[in-house]
Amino acid sequence: MSFLETGLDPRILRALAKQGFGQPTAVQAATIPAALEGKDIVARARTGSGKTLAYLLPALQRIVTGKSSRQPWQVLVLVPTRELCDQVASEAKAVAQHCGVPIAVTPLLGSTPVAQRAAVAAAGALVVATPARIATAMREAWLQPSVLSSSLQVLVLDEADLLLSYGYAEDLQTLAVHIPRSAQSMLMSATSSTEVEQLQQLILHNPVTLNLLAAGGAAAAAGAAGNGDAAGDDRRLVVLSLLKLGLLRKKVLIFAGSVDEGLGLRLFLESFGLRLGCLHAELPVNSRSHILASFNKGLFDFLIAVADVGRRKRKRKQPEKQKKQKQQKARKDEEFGVTRGIDFKGVRSIINFDIPDSVQGYVHRVGRTGRAGQSGLALTLFTAQDEDGSEDEGEGGGRASKRKAAQDGLRPYSRLGKPSLEALRYRAEDVSRTITKGAVREARARELQRELLNSEKLADYFQEHEAERALLKHDKPMHRKAGNAPHLRHVPSYLKDPAAVAAAQAAAAAAAVVAAAQRRPKQKGPKSKRPRRADPLKAAGDAAAAAPTGGTANAAPAAAPAAPAVVVCLCGHPRRAVQQQTKT
Repeated sequence: MSFLETGLDPRILRALAKQGFGQPTAVQAATIPAALEGKDIVARARTGSGKTLAYLLPALQRIVTGKSSRQPWQVLVLVPTRELCDQVASEAKAVAQHCGVPIAVTPLLGSTPVAQRAAVAAAGALVVATPARIATAMREAWLQPSVLSSSLQVLVLDEADLLLSYGYAEDLQTLAVHIPRSAQSMLMSATSSTEVEQLQQLILHNPVTLNLLAAGGAAAAAGAAGNGDAAGDDRRLVVLSLLKLGLLRKKVLIFAGSVDEGLGLRLFLESFGLRLGCLHAELPVNSRSHILASFNKGLFDFLIAVADVGRRKRKRKQPEKQKKQKQQKARKDEEFGVTRGIDFKGVRSIINFDIPDSVQGYVHRVGRTGRAGQSGLALTLFTAQDEDGSEDEGEGGGRASKRKAAQDGLRPYSRLGKPSLEALRYRAEDVSRTITKGAVREARARELQRELLNSEKLADYFQEHEAERALLKHDKPMHRKAGNAPHLRHVPSYLKDPAAVAAAQAAAAAAAVVAAAQRRPKQKGPKSKRPRRADPLKAAGDAAAAAPTGGTANAAPAAAPAAPAVVVCLCGHPRRAVQQQTKT
C-alpha cells in the first residue's frame, strides 16, 4: 500500500515526497484512512512503528482542506513530556512547511509564566502541549474555553497510557468538558492498560479500535546475550569493557535509574577517555533539548539517560524523614521523560544499567533502538541484590519473577568473556575509588551551574546567533582529575582478550561484506559508438591528461549494519544469560 492509496490530499503527498517518505507503515496504513473518515480512533502499536505521522497527517489534512489554515487551535496534540512535545512539533513543522499553505505549529514549551502566556497568545493552527500546560492556561485565563469549543477540530492523546500515570488525570478532566462533541479524537498508545480505557471513556465517542501490536515495532523477538552477577561497581566494569573494546555498535544509549547513578557512571567512563553526555530531569529545558539534538546529530556517540520520574520505589525500611527527602528529591521535572516516544536517532545499542520496573518499561526502553526497520541491541545488567524479589513492588511479583520471565525467552550473549573483564578490573577499581558521593555531588553542582549559564544567560544571544550554538558542548569532562591519568585512555593489546578481539573483527568483516552487497552499482548509460573528432588545439592538453598521475583512490569504508539486539546480566553463572534482539 502506498500513501496515495490512503486518500491523503495531493499537497500532503507532495510534502511527504519532499521529506523522503516512501511506503506507509502498518499503523499508518490502518489509521490514516479511518481518520480521514472522521472517526474517533484508538490505535495500539509498538514503539518505532510510525504512530506520530499516523495522526499528524490526517490532522494536517483537516487544516489544509479547511476554511482557513491561519485559524488557531484547530488541532491539539497532548503528550506526557516536554521532550516529546518538542519532537512532535518538529515533525509536524517538517511536513507542514511543504504543504503549500501557511500552517503554524506551536509547542507550549515556555519555562516561565510570561513565556507560556506569550506562546498561548501566539498559538497556531496545530498546538502541541502537555495537559498541565493547557490546564494552567485555562486556569490563568490565558486560554478561554470558548476558543476550544469553537475552533477545535481534532484532539490527539499521544502515549495515552502515560497521560494518567504521570498525574494528568485532573488536568484531562478539566479539559474534557470543553472539547466540542463534533471534534475528532485519536488516542495512540504502545501498550494496553486500564488507564487507556479510562481515557477512552472520558474523551472518545464510539471509537474504532486498531490493535497493531503484533504488526512490527521495536520490541521483537529473539537474540543472544551474556549474563552474570556483579557487585555495584562491576556493572561499570562491564559497560567500560563493552565500550572500550568496541563490542557494541554506535550510537549507544545507556539508561540509569537515578541522577547520582548516571553522573557517577559518566565520571567513571570519562576517566578512560570516553566522550559522552548525560540527560536528566535536573537540567534546564533548553539544555536538555540541545543535548538531545547534539546526540542525534552525532556530536557524541554515547549518551546516559536517567530513567523517568516515577520509577520503582523499594520496600526497604527507611526513616520517615529520609523517605520524605527522597520523595522531594524525585520531584525534579514531572514533564521530563526519555524512555517514551523520544526518537533517539541512529541508536544501535541500548544498555539498561538497572532493571526496568515493569515489562512495559522494558519495552519502551528497548524501543529507543530498532526503529523504522533497523535492528538494535538491548543489554540489561543486574546484580546480586536483584535476586531478592521481595525488595520491589509492582506487577509480576518483583524483580526475580521479571528476570525469570526474561530468561525464559532469551538466549545467552557470549561476546563479552570473563578474561575481558578481569583484564580491566584493576584499572576500573582504582578509578571507582575516586568516584565518591562527594565527587558526584561536586560534579553535579558544577554541571548545573554550567548548564544554567548556557540555558538562561545565553538564550537570547543564541536566538540571534544560531550558528554559534554549536560551540556549546555537553560532553565536556565533569571530573577535575579526568585528564590527569592519560594512560587510562589507552588499552594496550596485552589487556585485550584475543577471543573478544577476534569476535569484534569477525563481526566487522561480516558487516562490511553485507554492506557491500547491499550497495547498488551505479547505472551508466550506453557508450556512444560515434568517434570523436580530433582537436589539434587540445592535443597537448589531452596528452597531459592521459599521463599517469601515480595516485590511488581510496574506497570509502562501508557502513556496517546494525548490531543484533541484546539484554545482559552479570552473575558469574553463564547459564543465566539473558538477551533480546529487537528488530522491526
